[in-house]
Amino acid sequence: MKEKLIISLLIFWSFSLFGQEKIDNSKPTNLYQRINAVAEFNDSGTYGTRLIFNGVPKDNILYSIELPLLYKEGVEGQKGKFGVGNIRARFFHVTHKNYAKTLGAFGYSVDVFVPGQEGIGDNNLMISPGILVGVIATEKVQFFPIISYQYRSNINTGAVQHGASFQVITPVKFNDNCFIRFTPIWQMPDFRSSSISMAFETQFNYFISPKVQLQLFHLGHEKFGNTFRIGTTIFL
Repeated sequence: MKEKLIISLLIFWSFSLFGQEKIDNSKPTNLYQRINAVAEFNDSGTYGTRLIFNGVPKDNILYSIELPLLYKEGVEGQKGKFGVGNIRARFFHVTHKNYAKTLGAFGYSVDVFVPGQEGIGDNNLMISPGILVGVIATEKVQFFPIISYQYRSNINTGAVQHGASFQVITPVKFNDNCFIRFTPIWQMPDFRSSSISMAFETQFNYFISPKVQLQLFHLGHEKFGNTFRIGTTIFL
């Protein structure tokens, strides 16, 4: 009886282990429920942690909540501040996905940024709907251009801006455990001005276990300098 119980448990464990689908979050259109916690610091003297939860009620729908808890160093004798930065909420719907085709994915998203504590965030409420297309170049390399409209309203002055952004998420997959993303970004914050700023994101991801991923991140912005993050993602 004891031997039969042990054999049954081993069979069940084997099916559980090998029956799990391999996680592939290199493509932004592959959606997973997960928790992400990262440490962050940047050139402006702000550092802290950023907590992100992604929920997936359906296999083609994602919602996300991002909560930054940051400390900003004081300048010119002023005391530093600790508090909540701009909170981000996101809805993403992948309307089509077939990676066997060159145009292998389509989707749309809505991002809402809510100002956090005074002096930590930028005091702007921003609403940004966008459209994504997935271009499947090879099995290892893809391109996901996203164009977004951006509405900004300053909660202190009431000033409103209408702008846009364009970015291309470019994952390069080395193997099942490791990939890197390169994302050039162009931003026009206000249509009334011809000023365009550029930024570049680099994100390295490596699975240290089947459901735990190490993440290294760098954002270089021509106006706001460098931001660095290191953390982990736990898939639920």
